[in-house]
Amino acid sequence: MSIAIGGILLTVGIPSFRQLITDNRIVTQTNDFVSALAHARAEAVRRNTRVTICRSNTSTSSSPSCVPSSNWTDGWIVFTDPGGFGTLAVGETILRVHSAMPTGMTLLDNGGFENGVDSLQFLPSGLVSGVTGGAPASAGTFTLCVSGYKGRTINFNVIGRVNITAMALNCT
Repeated sequence: MSIAIGGILLTVGIPSFRQLITDNRIVTQTNDFVSALAHARAEAVRRNTRVTICRSNTSTSSSPSCVPSSNWTDGWIVFTDPGGFGTLAVGETILRVHSAMPTGMTLLDNGGFENGVDSLQFLPSGLVSGVTGGAPASAGTFTLCVSGYKGRTINFNVIGRVNITAMALNCT
């Protein structure tokens, strides 16, 4: 009888435990990205210079750099960008590096940008602009998803204020 009850509890408990673990991973990765945005904004104001966060393929390179052909899921770097070109150049300081997200997670820029955004620049005033081949954006949306689970939507406006919401439907 004890074995049967234990089997029933495991059958019910394992899917719930898997859900809990995945939800925690989504929250952790969301917080990592939002933290990078907040750090970039704070450093831009503190240093009185532009600070950029850009897509990077940090998992396949020993020296991080901006990789426009990559996607945000592959990782990102935060660096000082006095020239405002949106790419890491000699003499610019790397402030933070984030490696690729766990397998199965995606982080997509999907709103407010034309053809996706390669980097976000924070101005010394704290204002943000996206850079897509030089076209600035005033606000945007990122979506962090794991297929079959409720992801998070990360919205931010021109002053860099971030709002995180849980998605109503599961990601596909």
